[in-house]
This record gives sequence, C-alpha cells and structure tokens, in this order.
Amino acid sequence: MSKSFTKLARIKYPIIQAPMAGGLISPSFVAEVSNFGMLGSLASGYMSLAEVEQAIIEVKARTKAPFALNIFVDYADYDTAPMPKPSEISLIERRLGLTLDEWYIIPPLPRTTDIVQLAVDHQVPIISTVFGLLNDQDTDALKSAGILLMTTVNSIEEVEIAIQNQKSDVLIFQSRNAGGHQGGFLENRHTTSRSIQEQMGIYPNTPCIAAGGVVDSADIGKSIERGFDGVQIGTGFLATEESSASQGYKQALVEAESARSTVVTTSITGKSARGIKNPLACLVLDQNPGFPYLHYATASLRKHAKAIDDLNFQSLWAGTGVSKITAIPSLSDYMRSLL
Repeated sequence: MSKSFTKLARIKYPIIQAPMAGGLISPSFVAEVSNFGMLGSLASGYMSLAEVEQAIIEVKARTKAPFALNIFVDYADYDTAPMPKPSEISLIERRLGLTLDEWYIIPPLPRTTDIVQLAVDHQVPIISTVFGLLNDQDTDALKSAGILLMTTVNSIEEVEIAIQNQKSDVLIFQSRNAGGHQGGFLENRHTTSRSIQEQMGIYPNTPCIAAGGVVDSADIGKSIERGFDGVQIGTGFLATEESSASQGYKQALVEAESARSTVVTTSITGKSARGIKNPLACLVLDQNPGFPYLHYATASLRKHAKAIDDLNFQSLWAGTGVSKITAIPSLSDYMRSLL
C-alpha cells in the first residue's frame, strides 16, 4: 500500500468513511471511525451554522484522531420566498393523504466562508469539498491554518483545476459507481479510473483516493493495485448497525441484487445522484428546478415516507457495490472486515 496518504492525513489505514448528509451519519459514528484508525467524515450539508459547530464539538469530544469536515461549496444567494412544488410531487403527496402546503422554501443556508471560518476556529484537521471550488480567500484561510484540503473530482478536466486553483492536497476520484451525489464541480463530466490514473502520473505528490463501488477488502485491494493511494466508502458504512439510516433503508441495501438495482437520478434533489430504484428516483418531472431547490421541494414527501417506512418515496442512496452487502454488521465488525 502507498503510505503517502496515510502520512499526510496522519491516519493508520488509507480508508475514508464518506461524508453523508441528511443525518445518516452521527458525530459519534464519525469519531468511532477515526478512533479505529480510518478517516471519519462529518457532513455539513443541509445544516445550520450552529448545527455544524455543535457536530464538530461532539466529534472532537469523542476523538483526538484526525477527521474531515465536508463542505458543499456554494457561494450563491438563494431566494427564501415560497415557491410552488413541482406538480408531480404535489400529486404524490395528495395521493398519500398529506395535508401539506403546495409551496416550499429554501431556509437560510450558512455561507461557505462562515463554515470555513468555523473549521479554522475549531482547528478541524481536514476539509473535503464537493460541488464546487473554494475561492482564493477561503483556500488561503485553510492553508494558513494548516488544514489539509481534499477535493472531489469526477473527471480529468477537474484534476488540474483542483490542484492549480484550490491547491488541493488530496484528490478523491469519484466514479460513476458511487452512491449519492456526484461531487465534482464540472457538470456531466466523467472519466474512467484508468484515465484518472494516467493523469495523476503528472502529479506524483498528490494522493488520489478511489470512490465508487468499494464495499469490501477485495475492492480495496483492487484499488490499491491499480495505483490509488486509498479508498472512500459510503454504502458499506451506511449498512451498519450504528448508522442512522432507517431499518427499512438498511434492509433495502441487503436485498439489492445487483448494480442494476440502482439508478442515477436528478428527480430527488435536482443533482445527479445514485440510489436504489424506487418510484421517486424514477419520477419524470416536467420541470426540474435543480439543486438545491428540488431537495427542499421533495423534503416533506421524503420525511413523511421515512416516518411511515414507505421506501417508495425516500432517497435510498447506494453505490453499485450494494449487491455485496448481505447483512447489517456492527460498525467495528465492518471496519475489521475491511482489513
């Protein structure tokens, strides 16, 4: 195994627990992963600034080991006035008997710069980014604080941009096989693992992490053999006893038969994301408002579906390696199995 990433991140094993927003992974979960010697990741997406700060404090109270804070990079200002839900979503809600408003709002979201400053103030050791690139001011603030910066990319075109413009210390290459959102910053750009490996030969001092379809120790071995410096795993960690996913969600992961059980959809949040096929993921919208608008437009429906354990209208994020999940182990047992 290449040790460049483990030395840089100051961890024992070159394995990152993927950040998963929406309350799927708790601060105590992140801390347990880091205490084991892997890199736990805390997701800040969809949280208020106060919630992000409290989560950082909770992780640091449970571990002295390095962990990462993930940031949805977005410098846009969103209109917080009520907006009409897509008619297809309102129709489903009425069919389910929901007496909910046909309008939705985007709540006030913390500024990316404020999250960066929070990370500096609390001495967060590692930042990972998705969906965009930090501006020069925020990048310099993290570098000045000695914070390691990891950038998610989906394509060759993003590699040089990330290294040159964001001074990335580590690249996380997320393939099409990854569950959840595609985290790159150039829309609809994807590259094969082989092409990324060839491109990374130009940057021998920048570790590259493989993400997508990695579930077990065999997958890790193949990634290392292909030249990657480590792996990032999401679905496998989600399917453990300690994750906050519902039991129905976890059972759906166990029952998924193959990669064909998953689909890439924009019908849940407005941004391309891979999850288990269900009516919501396969919904065709006449007008898709995009991300993050659709995330909030479908939020009430998904919350109701989760409350009644209806898997048809939840976001069941999962990668193509989901068919390898056959049971729901404890987190410690799962981490030991990866070694």
